[in-house]
Amino acid sequence: MDELTINLIVIAVTGAAIAGLFIFLAACKRQRLADFEAAANARGWRVRRIEGALESGVSVEGGASGMPWTLEAKSTASDTSAGPGSSEVSLSTRWRGRLAMPAERAVVAGPVPAGMDVRALLGGPMAAMALAKLLGRREAAWADRLRPVDVPGMDSLFCLAEDAADARRLFVADAIRALAALPMHLRPVVKLRTEYLELSLDGQRLDSAEDMAALVALGEALTHAWNAP
Repeated sequence: MDELTINLIVIAVTGAAIAGLFIFLAACKRQRLADFEAAANARGWRVRRIEGALESGVSVEGGASGMPWTLEAKSTASDTSAGPGSSEVSLSTRWRGRLAMPAERAVVAGPVPAGMDVRALLGGPMAAMALAKLLGRREAAWADRLRPVDVPGMDSLFCLAEDAADARRLFVADAIRALAALPMHLRPVVKLRTEYLELSLDGQRLDSAEDMAALVALGEALTHAWNAP
């Protein structure tokens, strides 16, 4: 057998192996999605697949009558190349619930940024930097009226509000317990503004019904707290 024939055989075998791997991975992805949809349906959620040129993921709807919520977990590719042979893909998960009683003022809470001391943040000098990390510099522009708030039971979180009473109304005991029950890898940013409450996980696309259920439980606990008379 000459060298050319050997090379062709190697190329053919390698191509078949790569094709087989892609087929296997695609089958696994379809099975994971089918398992997720079954688990979501069992919880009474409605699932819609997001399949676009630059986006992929799921959109989930649920909630009791009068207090609906939506959750999107997706990957978004940049429409410009990040470099030769590569592309930029961002991952995100967003839960959003409508408030029965619109908020006239804003509240934002989230994990303490790495390298920052929550006690120093509550003092004020580094609040703007922490807020930019929580919301992103573009979105943080609307929140310059927020001030750090010390909420009992939330020592590991950084919280800001226009009025401290709003933060304490939102983070009642049930909501703090739901927050503590989240898996360690879920550390959402909580944002209360106008008619909506939003929980966001930038850099994470959830694909587990169990993780989503924990996020939903927190969102519903916060919404109940805000809507309580």
